[in-house]
Amino acid sequence: RLLPEAWAAAQGGEGMDRCAEVVFEGRHGRPPVVLWYPEQALEEVRPPQSLLDAKAAYERGVEELAQKRAELKAAREFVCKERKELMAKDG
Repeated sequence: RLLPEAWAAAQGGEGMDRCAEVVFEGRHGRPPVVLWYPEQALEEVRPPQSLLDAKAAYERGVEELAQKRAELKAAREFVCKERKELMAKDG
């Protein structure tokens, strides 16, 4: 596959429009589809607010999960220490 500059040179097209690579991720084990479009044919589109909200909620959830895992680890370590102390007293 030729890069846009190489493609333009191969076509002998001076002054060709710049191109952008657009990748559509593959699903169910299929490879991604890669297409090239002239930049002027593309427009920047803001994602829907519901998608932005979902992303923010996901990121908050990831942070909360990390915090809960740290709390669980600390609790397990505390219980293990307590158990060892009790075993030492009994032994």
